[in-house]
Amino acid sequence: MRATAFLPLYAIAASNLGLLAAQAFAIAAGAAAGFLVFRRILDDDLGAGMLAAAFLLNASTARTVQYGFHPEAFYPLAVFLLWLGLLSNRPWLLVAGTLLAVGVKEDSVLILAGFALSVAIFPRRYRVGAVVGAAGIAAFLLSTRLVMPRISGASPDRPWYASYWASWGDSLPSAALAMVTHPLQLGRTLLHSGIPDLLEPLLLLPLAGPEGLVAALPALVPYGGADFRQLRGFALYYAMPVLPFLFVGTAYGLRRITKTLPGRRAVALLVLCVCALDGGSYTFRRPNPALPDIAPALASLGGRAVRIQGSLYPHAGYLASRRVLDQAHPVAPSEAVLLDPETNPYPFTRTEMATLVTKLDSDAGYRRSNMRGGLILFIPRDETGR
Repeated sequence: MRATAFLPLYAIAASNLGLLAAQAFAIAAGAAAGFLVFRRILDDDLGAGMLAAAFLLNASTARTVQYGFHPEAFYPLAVFLLWLGLLSNRPWLLVAGTLLAVGVKEDSVLILAGFALSVAIFPRRYRVGAVVGAAGIAAFLLSTRLVMPRISGASPDRPWYASYWASWGDSLPSAALAMVTHPLQLGRTLLHSGIPDLLEPLLLLPLAGPEGLVAALPALVPYGGADFRQLRGFALYYAMPVLPFLFVGTAYGLRRITKTLPGRRAVALLVLCVCALDGGSYTFRRPNPALPDIAPALASLGGRAVRIQGSLYPHAGYLASRRVLDQAHPVAPSEAVLLDPETNPYPFTRTEMATLVTKLDSDAGYRRSNMRGGLILFIPRDETGR
């Protein structure tokens, strides 16, 4: 889906606004589907509405919506469609949720495997679990063994993201085996991951709702055990594969520990308040004053390749020579570098960004040009030293 579904929007107008609108729709539709799931679990419209609102106001949801476009924003809708199909015994919803999940990304295998595991253990819907799990595995094999190697040229046995678990093993299977065979080390890692931060706004209720918690485990454990700081902390959009499962677990936990309707609503209201007030929520930022100067700065380079800071990159256009600045791909000597150190430095820390600026300043191979609005352009010197 992320490769083809939005191509018609770009055929009409090459703009990121269509993607942002689609992401907002996905989150809103996910909350609506979540309400229908929570209502069936709680048998209460008001309590379900408060949990759906809590999902919208949760810090992880807010970070996802405000961090550009990422297809993971469609995972909550997929998960809630799966659960709604299970609870309402409507196969077409199960099919829709499965197709939506596999169309997002190859890691949907973790989501579908978690759902399959949970429905096999609790309602014992073995056939549903087998079909959904098999669909996830088939889509994963198709993506990682055929599609992705053909596009990237990388070996399917050593994908680039395997480095996220390098301390556990030199390949994904060896890393998974190491996690299984070293449970104490894994437990310590998970305790220091972002998992407690995910559970705390939900008042630890998913611990009393194993239906959702078990479904989250296939993604929750490897993500929480990763070496990559952002993934381990479930920062940015990385919580989207597990957050809807945790909300399902919250609904089941709420039903399990509260025996009266007023008590159920009171706890649901408390979850809503904590999700709304705990952690970062939606913010409205003023436009970067340097935005009008990005295009002239890049135009001055002609066709030269340039690495661009992530906060500036969405405004850089679509030329192949304009690439995002990240930590996985060192800057080549022939590439220019466009920075704005006063804006969001992701995927670098502010210290790392300051170090990079100092390094480029001291590099005789670059000429620094201070642009309007705080932009800094480092241009490689030619053979004459100019």
